Amino acid sequence: MKHALVLLCAALLPSCIHTSVAPVANPEGVPVVIRIPGVRPGQKPAKEHIAAMEKKIEEGIVGKSAPAKPDPAVLAMGTIGRFGEVRTKRGEKFAAYAPMVVIRSTYPEEMVDRAAGLTAAAYYRSAKKHFQVTPVTELASPPPKNKP
Repeated sequence: MKHALVLLCAALLPSCIHTSVAPVANPEGVPVVIRIPGVRPGQKPAKEHIAAMEKKIEEGIVGKSAPAKPDPAVLAMGTIGRFGEVRTKRGEKFAAYAPMVVIRSTYPEEMVDRAAGLTAAAYYRSAKKHFQVTPVTELASPPPKNKP
């Protein structure tokens, strides 16, 4: 009987956790890529390049002070993305990063989806202040397809 109860709890617990992924997009809803500064076309960016970009963008969202107490219902929150060389329709090549916001939480699914969308919008606004942002509709080649 104890084993059945443990299995039932294990099956129901993951259904209470919701994950949402939202691409960073402009106000029109078009996903964007961010030019990676200091990286020439065809050159693979170092992990430090991406980490420095994300840190600068995230500081623009939350400021330099973190919340006093994190929300225990938010299990994980961060960004993932792909990077590589892209070419614009004008023929310009550059190293780009295509970020996405990921949130995993015990809040209802609709709230998690909305939070991911709002966070992605804030990420876009901060990225636009610090870096050159290009909508994917202006690219001749598709966004990067390498592993994150």
